Amino acid sequence: MDETLNLNINEWKDIRNQWALKHAEESVKNDWNYLVGKGPSISPLPSLPSPGIPFLSGDHRLPDPADKLPGDRAKPPEPENDVVLNIGVIGAGAAGLFTGLLLDFLNKKYQEKFKTHKVQFKYDILEASERVGGRLFTYNFDDSQIKKDGSVNRNYYDVGAMRFPDNPVMERLFRLFNYLEMRKANDTPNSKLGDLLPYYIKGDKEPWHFNGTTKWGDYASISAQGLDPWKLNEDGKIPEDILKKSPGDVFNGIIKTFREKLMQDKATSDKSSEGWKYLMKYDDYSARSYLALAHHPALNYETIQWMEAFNGGTEWYDQALSEAVLESLDFDWQPGTDWRCILGGSGVLAAKMVQKLKNPSSVQTSTAVTQIKNKGEKQVEIAYAQDNNSGGQSHTYNAVFSSLPLGCLQRIDTSEAKLNYGIRQAMRALSYGPSGKVGIKFKNPWWLYKLNDANLKHAGLGHSDLSIRTCVYPSYNLQTPKEEEAVLLCSYTWQQDALRLSSLVSKSKDLKNKWREETELKNVLIHDLARLHADGKPGRTVDELEDLIRDSYLEHFAFDWYQNPHSVGAFAFFGPQQFRCSWPKIIQPSGDLAIIGEAASPHHAWVVGALESAVHQVYSWLNQHKGKIHGFSYLAELLEENPPTDDPNPFQGLPPYMRTETCKWQSVLAKAYREMPDYM
Repeated sequence: MDETLNLNINEWKDIRNQWALKHAEESVKNDWNYLVGKGPSISPLPSLPSPGIPFLSGDHRLPDPADKLPGDRAKPPEPENDVVLNIGVIGAGAAGLFTGLLLDFLNKKYQEKFKTHKVQFKYDILEASERVGGRLFTYNFDDSQIKKDGSVNRNYYDVGAMRFPDNPVMERLFRLFNYLEMRKANDTPNSKLGDLLPYYIKGDKEPWHFNGTTKWGDYASISAQGLDPWKLNEDGKIPEDILKKSPGDVFNGIIKTFREKLMQDKATSDKSSEGWKYLMKYDDYSARSYLALAHHPALNYETIQWMEAFNGGTEWYDQALSEAVLESLDFDWQPGTDWRCILGGSGVLAAKMVQKLKNPSSVQTSTAVTQIKNKGEKQVEIAYAQDNNSGGQSHTYNAVFSSLPLGCLQRIDTSEAKLNYGIRQAMRALSYGPSGKVGIKFKNPWWLYKLNDANLKHAGLGHSDLSIRTCVYPSYNLQTPKEEEAVLLCSYTWQQDALRLSSLVSKSKDLKNKWREETELKNVLIHDLARLHADGKPGRTVDELEDLIRDSYLEHFAFDWYQNPHSVGAFAFFGPQQFRCSWPKIIQPSGDLAIIGEAASPHHAWVVGALESAVHQVYSWLNQHKGKIHGFSYLAELLEENPPTDDPNPFQGLPPYMRTETCKWQSVLAKAYREMPDYM
């Protein structure tokens, strides 16, 4: 790899956060100036002084709004009577559960500071599905997570989040692990449920099956055997100077200018935004259209397809170029990054979060929200139905934080929620990536012991253009004995690949009936697994491997995130213009209603994005009301501070993509728009 492309993780962290912050601040300026431009029509609003409201202009950072708006510096007295603030949280995934833990933390800190419980948060976490965790979802093939001998049962796979790199971007998540007493540990028979085991994202020898041919090794060693080892370029349409490099290196070389200009922004003393402006010039392009039209020299169809097939799912390059530039860095961290997985699966994280709540019974599953009404200051009404009953109930909360994926929020009646049109548009149009996984439980871990000199002892991935696309060799069952049952994540697909394979996935909730309806899927999985590993050597022909795999098969479980009504997609997958135009609207609170979750963070598809979105929105809400509610100023300032070294809690410290001034302006806008008859 070109060493000039090897960014330090702290530099990469600053680049993505800088990108997000620029968009957030531009949106605040535009929305504020829209209000100012309305002139006399907004003068009756209590949140806005008149006259003398300033326009916001220029590239400089936002000023603190406190000296321009009334009430923000007020210090309310301690109330004579108890003030109980009821908070509604929609969704019991990572963001929703973390919001509950954050409110518990604020209750504790208020009591420690003021020696009283006069102001206290109470909350309900309403979850439509029958389980908690959202995309923290682990499928267990057996009934118990613990074996009779007390060891952890490893017959599971993560249907959702499954791997976590320990680096500065994920710092808050690892602080949460520590808070929940989930520790790093080496993999031994005595490892405990929830231990953070080493995760091997690459093996030393992996199968690569393309164009009907399987090669073993890493990409560099395979390419060294010849210019075109898979015979992909027999018509010569992929230029030789490109073909001799890896597809990942080719793409990184193409976006090198973007990365360098963004780095120059960071390095300049005046915090230049030239790199950001340069990337903005191309935000209207998808990665594909940029490669084909704007890049010089333009790449032809065959070259782009070759790059995409090896770098991601089919149609992966339909995402925004700006997102592809930033996403390319997600896995491009410096060598030696310590990756971890959770023993027992990521569902253990969700379970431990629930157990840590001061009141775990506040989590109500099988409770589907049907309507949200924004009725006035600290009055947000939620209607909901429980256990699939047609009748419903309602409750009014002082604030509501919705962690629902936007496709799910779209199905809820929000006609009286006072959402801005940008949010409504995002609910309809924001792209969510299709993704599916299939795990198989086998009689034995044949990939560890029965592939002769190709035994996969170091985990990693299997790469292919087959229907299964990517095979993931679990890092948590490398010590499984030769004749014990073991689980293989035999297919991990995205985009069109996921949609196609998932057409064979049954929607039946009855497991035996589901298996019957998935006979064709089972046959495709077994045949593709055989083809992926078959290179024609003794014991590794397609027929031999298919017999081996079919004989070892016990059962499988397939899941498609787009079929799932509680997610309607796997993760936010921003198309051209969408991050610039939609994301700032998503993160703007609507009075006392705010959206949280991975889509409300620049770190899409990562658990840490869900956590940071909750801190951001709770902090913004505290700022809305700190002039009226005792202790809110203290609690907001507490969240601004980084956690003390003797208490590295996961709650303190604003997300690095948010400045305090930006959050405060969002709070100001939330108050103003709550009082307007028609929200923009």
